[in-house]
Amino acid sequence: MGCNQQAQSQQQEPTAPAMAQPAPPTVEETNAVVTNSRQNAITRAVEAASPAIVSINVISVQRVRVRDPFFDDPFFGQFFRTPPRVRERQVQNLGSGFVMSPDGYIVTNDHVAGNATEITVSFTDGKTLEA
Repeated sequence: MGCNQQAQSQQQEPTAPAMAQPAPPTVEETNAVVTNSRQNAITRAVEAASPAIVSINVISVQRVRVRDPFFDDPFFGQFFRTPPRVRERQVQNLGSGFVMSPDGYIVTNDHVAGNATEITVSFTDGKTLEA
């Protein structure tokens, strides 16, 4: 009886015929599903507005007062009255803005382009223009 039970337990049960498995999704299909699942109101707004966003490169002249520790000293300054020395230097700044109208008006902040001597505008497609 012991041998007979072992023999029966080693027998495998009959299996159903193999069913056709669906093909796994392609990389493109998976990417499309992931991309669509990430879409929301913010991403759609950014996608719609991003062509109007520009980068603004500015060169301006900045005037800087040169400090002299000898003449700026409260004690010695009373004996040596000299006009403050001002030095000019070229400064590069970077900011952003957006295209306001089809004829080329661009809106940005005054601290970006307020004292500019040269302005270059870069678009998202890589195109750059002098402003």
